[in-house]
Amino acid sequence: MATPTQQQMCEHFIPILKEKGIRITKKGLRLARPARPGEEVLTIVNGEVLTRTRADVPGSMVIRQESADHEFYLLDPDKFAKNYDTAGLLLASRVNAP
Repeated sequence: MATPTQQQMCEHFIPILKEKGIRITKKGLRLARPARPGEEVLTIVNGEVLTRTRADVPGSMVIRQESADHEFYLLDPDKFAKNYDTAGLLLASRVNAP
C-alpha cells in the first residue's frame, strides 16, 4: 500500500475535522526571548533537525516548547502576539539559577 500524499490526507481528514472537531486554546507557560538579528534557530526533535529558521524580521521571538525535546522555534512578532499572552514573568538571567 502506497503512503498517502498530503493532498489525500487533507481530503480525508478536513471534512472530519470540520464536522466533529472543536477549537481549543493552548494553556501553560513557555520560555520566550527576543531573537538576535540574523540568528539561526534550529528545531530539533529526537536528535533530528526539522527546521532551520533565520531571524530576519525585527521583533521575532524564540520560543522553547514544553515537550520532551524542549525544541526551539521562531515566531515573527505578529504570530507571537496572536498566539501568546505577553503579560509574562521575567526570569533570572539563568533559567536553572540556584
